[in-house]
Amino acid sequence: MGAWGEGNFENDSVLDWLAELGDAGQVKEALDAVAAAPPGTYLDADACCAALGAAEVVAACAGKPAGDLPEEADAWAGLGLDAGDPALRALALAAVARIGEASELQELWDEGGRNEGWRAVLKELTDRLAHAA
Repeated sequence: MGAWGEGNFENDSVLDWLAELGDAGQVKEALDAVAAAPPGTYLDADACCAALGAAEVVAACAGKPAGDLPEEADAWAGLGLDAGDPALRALALAAVARIGEASELQELWDEGGRNEGWRAVLKELTDRLAHAA
């Protein structure tokens, strides 16, 4: 994972995922890969980055976009994704929580000893998802 910042769209993995995003099913698939993984499953950083990107797409479609939302993700707002579905938002919230608790991505940020900014990004995304209409 090539990263240059703490934001959910500031790494190569999520931008690769976003470039290949072809349909709404891929959003749910990325969230499921993390949120539905059995406890103790190793969650690799690339899967976590894709899930965070998917959670950002859900938030944007629900009217709560990130300030740094890329144009490609913004194009998804309203295109075949029912972000008003509480189950989809719950899945996105579960994925974000799981990533912050136990994942390779969380380990990488903790390892660097500078995870306050990254944790703030996760909290802000969680708040946007939780307060979406």
